Amino acid sequence: MAHVLFVTDTALFRADGRMAGLEVRVYEMARALASHGHRVTVAAPAGGAPPPDSLPFRYEDLASLDRLTLLADVWIAPPRVVARHWARLAQVPLVVDGYESPFGSFFAHAAALRPTIGARASYDYRRTVVTCLDAFQRASAVLAATPTQHASYLTILAMLGRLRPGDADSAMVLTVCSGASPELPARVEPPERTTVLWAGGCYPWFDVRTFVAAIDEVVREEPATQVLIDTRNPEIATNITQQQIELLPQSSRNFLKFASLAPGIRGADDENSNQVFSSGGQNSRQ
Repeated sequence: MAHVLFVTDTALFRADGRMAGLEVRVYEMARALASHGHRVTVAAPAGGAPPPDSLPFRYEDLASLDRLTLLADVWIAPPRVVARHWARLAQVPLVVDGYESPFGSFFAHAAALRPTIGARASYDYRRTVVTCLDAFQRASAVLAATPTQHASYLTILAMLGRLRPGDADSAMVLTVCSGASPELPARVEPPERTTVLWAGGCYPWFDVRTFVAAIDEVVREEPATQVLIDTRNPEIATNITQQQIELLPQSSRNFLKFASLAPGIRGADDENSNQVFSSGGQNSRQ
């Protein structure tokens, strides 16, 4: 069995006993691998709450990474962590966890923030994309959380020259779903009435207005509908608009368009339909 090392930049355990997002993802994968007989260690920053005594895997301070590196057969990390620890772990096979994809919600998040913080939103997003592409370039394998991510990561790896175009059966991208089982649970008894549930945060890229408008339509058709909204830990932000989306240069499917997210960089098509980028300097041929 292998010794698997997870490297993360967030503590898994909080004082309030809750987990979210990447913490849940790491915990689930570590527990599953340990249940299959692998030796699993999670290296996380100090802080947060002490881990429970019944953990099926080791939970170590990230400060011990040099020692843990000597034991690892493979390490798993999100893209933003890879470059930071690459010098220590370059000789150990790397599996990049693409659970947090910058090509989806991160893009909408940048669009929502741009009216507030200006060009910094575009710059930070471009840095996130470059960090992800760099991690994929170094990876021995990539984990996807959904079938959609699986397809997009195959495309990205082909773009980076890691796979042949059309190699859809490559084992380099593995889909590892998180959260609830995709199988529908058996109902003990049918619900008394139609229920609409909103649980989790309300982030800038969520189309909240459409959701609220849809409730009116549902209630009009089913007057007995109940709406349940989990407000124990809400995160409220403004709704993204079409104008905000259009501020970001993603009018085509060409990944080179992401270069235009850097402040001062302008992109255009030349007379031969080639992508040309400039940053205010003169053409070298002049």
